[in-house]
Amino acid sequence: PVYLPGRNPMFPTLFTLNRHIKAPNYGPYQGKIYFTIMNTDPQHLTKFHEFLKDAKIPNGTEEGIAQSGFARYGPGDCVIGRDLRKGNREETDELLSWITPVECFDKKDMADLWAVHDNILGPNELRTPSKAVFQDGIWSGGVAWERDPLACCVQNASRCYTAAFSHQVPKTLTSPTRGVKTNGGILTPHHLLRKRLIDVTARIGVHAMTFSAPAEAMLLRQRAEALNFPRIGNSDNYYFSTMQLNLTPAQGPDAATASAKFVEDLGHFGGKHTDNGDALPAFSNLVSCSDLRGNERPGIFVLLTLGLYIVLEGFVSCCFSGRHFHGGFPPHAQPGCMPDPRSYRVVIISYPSSSAFDAASKYTLANVGNNVTIELPREAIDPQYDNVRADVTPTSIAADGHVLTSADALMNYLGRALAQLAHKVMGEVCSDFQVSIDTTQFLQSISYVDPAAVAALSSPGPPKRLQLKPWDLAPRSAVCSEVFGCTRQDVVRLWNDAYRRKLPFFPE
Repeated sequence: PVYLPGRNPMFPTLFTLNRHIKAPNYGPYQGKIYFTIMNTDPQHLTKFHEFLKDAKIPNGTEEGIAQSGFARYGPGDCVIGRDLRKGNREETDELLSWITPVECFDKKDMADLWAVHDNILGPNELRTPSKAVFQDGIWSGGVAWERDPLACCVQNASRCYTAAFSHQVPKTLTSPTRGVKTNGGILTPHHLLRKRLIDVTARIGVHAMTFSAPAEAMLLRQRAEALNFPRIGNSDNYYFSTMQLNLTPAQGPDAATASAKFVEDLGHFGGKHTDNGDALPAFSNLVSCSDLRGNERPGIFVLLTLGLYIVLEGFVSCCFSGRHFHGGFPPHAQPGCMPDPRSYRVVIISYPSSSAFDAASKYTLANVGNNVTIELPREAIDPQYDNVRADVTPTSIAADGHVLTSADALMNYLGRALAQLAHKVMGEVCSDFQVSIDTTQFLQSISYVDPAAVAALSSPGPPKRLQLKPWDLAPRSAVCSEVFGCTRQDVVRLWNDAYRRKLPFFPE
């Protein structure tokens, strides 16, 4: 076992291994392979959970770390767990966490990350430790990211910012966070910085997953591809469904004061917590970039459940489960010194939200009017519902329309209704994308059989599949229909003309 004086025996006992089939291969940058055997008996897990609820995050001073009995967790290290009840086979062990060394990342990605980091903080002379304020029409203080009305902080966490998607629990609805709202699709400097932040963080997170844990990455890729939840940053990001930016100025040397200010800035994210909104089989990725100008101590990130701490010095990328208890401690001045007001730690957490991976949410596809939203429900997302018909009381055209009309009338209506939805959703996309939908091909991709014709078949054999009819007057069509003698836009004019002609005859 790893010798850790002062370690509470309730924490998992840690061993180090020379090799393990589940350990990442970092070559010359390989660190420690921590290994622990977990007692997963339900009674023990309950007892362990009660212990963790009362356990404290050690403060990040040298004294606090030394007294904690926690093991230092560094670049190239990983943690592998074994279920005591599953025997002694490496194949059934689980990779629980890892820290990908900076040397294993693409140099361009690292340069892009530090450039975004510098843009988030802004010029040295304009930085202050306190959050930016807007007074008399002028922004001042804080860091550059905060000096914009689109920098909307998380509730009760004044220096935490959701970067991508937010989930409204009461509505079980996932939408882009309000800070990404555009005016006519035009990107402001803040939008562009946010876009760069998400892009480079996604690149780093994708590499941390695929390079370090290819088997875990494949599971998440399979899940994300089947569910088709929106990918942030780039199309290769199957692993993280949203991100959060945390800004932490360096604090003074007193541990209690530093910890209190940390929680004041980051809310519950600054204290011990679990991210119960994360998907349990997936991983979060913490990316930390420190810009400490006054020789401050960098502070730590703590994986409390495992009894590990990470010194957040320079660049750090750690994958871990947010469902484990974790927390941190801010950068802080050396004893007898004050922090440089320019010193900050920038942390971006990429989350695998349960709303995405567990298909526990519907999505806002488009807002097409005041309080008129087109949503994609979880029943259309999750494969477990693929062959399940809704057993509900309300009627619908899809389920019950065959009582009212013929097969061809029903199917052509439904196909065209889908085309109308597709045109409306795509019509909300920024015009720079120049989206086009071929309605004819869209409709031709749908075929069906007429149940009445099948019932009338006198001999066995496959029934004839029928195609939907063309639609000259479809959305965005400029075709003049030979059958109806007009274009789609003509329909609007002709209808309005009819109102004007007939209205004088109706005094009611």
